[in-house]
Amino acid sequence: MQSHSNTMFRRETRARIRTPPAMHRSTSNQGRGGGSNTLVAGIAAFVVGLCMVPLSNAQALDSSCLARTETTTQHRPFFHRVGVVSPVVNVDFLLIEAFNGTGLVGGAVVGTLVGADSDTGDQLFFALVPSSVSHLFRINSSTTSVSLTTAGDIDYEGAAQDFRISLRVFDRDPSGLDLGAALCADVAIALLVLDANDHAPAFTRTVYTASFPEDAAIGFNTNAMRVTAADSDSGLNGRFGYSIIGGNEAGRFRIGSRTGQVRTNGTFDFESQSFYSLLVQATDLGTPPQSSTVRVNITIIDVNDNPPVLLNTTVISRVARDVNAGALIAQFSATDADTGVNSGVLFAVVQESYGVTIVTDPTQFRFDINRSTGEVTLNRTLCDSQGFQTSQVSVLIRAFDATAVSLQAFGTLLVQIT
Repeated sequence: MQSHSNTMFRRETRARIRTPPAMHRSTSNQGRGGGSNTLVAGIAAFVVGLCMVPLSNAQALDSSCLARTETTTQHRPFFHRVGVVSPVVNVDFLLIEAFNGTGLVGGAVVGTLVGADSDTGDQLFFALVPSSVSHLFRINSSTTSVSLTTAGDIDYEGAAQDFRISLRVFDRDPSGLDLGAALCADVAIALLVLDANDHAPAFTRTVYTASFPEDAAIGFNTNAMRVTAADSDSGLNGRFGYSIIGGNEAGRFRIGSRTGQVRTNGTFDFESQSFYSLLVQATDLGTPPQSSTVRVNITIIDVNDNPPVLLNTTVISRVARDVNAGALIAQFSATDADTGVNSGVLFAVVQESYGVTIVTDPTQFRFDINRSTGEVTLNRTLCDSQGFQTSQVSVLIRAFDATAVSLQAFGTLLVQIT
């Protein structure tokens, strides 16, 4: 088995700590010499070359080998870094999480150490000293080196961010079976898990909705309209900004890169476009960056910004002088481009003119108009005791919408009396 010198690895998706089932197996009747050394459940395995030599937890925990005294013929083994033959008792390793969409696969190398012994003929055996976190790791060893690997998934966001692990190296005669005479040495490993950018910002809603009045001023923000997101990563990996990447081709909206507030950036015309669907993206500052998107649907609210339009601004009607009161004289029609109550059009007579006489008192009008239909009828006969002899009457008609801010248009009815 080859040794590994990597002290870091990258994992390419978030994963929780999971211990493979193979970590805990029960064995029986596997001892040497007629089964007198039967192993119990929870063994720690050692790899010697290609030969697997089991060592029980009780043996691994037995620290008596640490207290035994060296002799002139038996010296204590020790650990050293790869390429640096100097004994170490404390080592720092870094474990960098990363993401690939499947999670960290157990067996990724955390770091490698070398065992050494000045005695001739001694064979080294390595152990992972049992602890509360040792089940999260494994060791792969050769005759001279040992690699610490992960046994399952380790996630910066979901697990501890630092671990304390100890490895032990034993020396013993290759032909012997008893550890009672062995010397050993430990190395304490401080393992720090570093965050990787394995989470994209997540929006708090699946879709956002808002409404803006048609006459909203530039920079308007209705009801503190804002999108919000969160990122589980740390540092720059957890910092992000907002942008509009779709649905804003005319540039009528803008978004605060940090606040997420959506504001107007142009003018609106309800009659031309009354609905916008923006695609907002949150992108973090990690390398490579991660992002997510959300829809922001904005409805434009119509305001009364269009006056009525008379289909005929001047209507000419010939009427017999002796026609009876109530007779239909003419009809006006109008349209309004607004919607709802803003689109309704009402009519009224403003004044009548005949000769040099101008009448503005509605009680004196000879013509009346239906407020809703625009039908003009004769209100009073054209022949009366006062000798109404004019041959033409000009009637000023007003078309207006029934809103608080009323817009209006004017037309003229010319009545020729025959």
